[in-house]
Amino acid sequence: MLTPNEKLGFTIKKYRKAKNYSTQELAKHLNVSVGFVNHLEHGKNNVFKLNLLMQLINVLDIPLAEIILDKSIQINGLHINPKEKKLEIYLNNKGFNNIDILTKELNLVINSFLETISEYEYTPEAIKAISTHTVEEMKYIKQLKNLKQDTDL
Repeated sequence: MLTPNEKLGFTIKKYRKAKNYSTQELAKHLNVSVGFVNHLEHGKNNVFKLNLLMQLINVLDIPLAEIILDKSIQINGLHINPKEKKLEIYLNNKGFNNIDILTKELNLVINSFLETISEYEYTPEAIKAISTHTVEEMKYIKQLKNLKQDTDL
């Protein structure tokens, strides 16, 4: 299980990569050293100033709830089912009510992705194109949720 510092570091790294920032670029935005950013991302800093946390949230557009609340779900295991030619994923259900539904649907998405790229003989171009398209679709779905929240105000 990840420590709170490691969870924060994972979140920082995830959002840095989503913004396509290098560690050098993020360090420059925060006016800190690259080593400091690396330590943050690896959960090796126990203490830093609250204003730095606010800078991180603003620079990387991290939702505050993601920093405060632990909504992470850990993967307990992966299994390849050779008979059915499927990948099975097992999730940690700690604190998550609908883990069975999530596990089932995640397995469906993963296996649909694998079946689709197999149609293209797992070529690097197909894998990249299908992955990019899938991620863009999920970003679009996330934007729809944000639009709905904005109209609910």
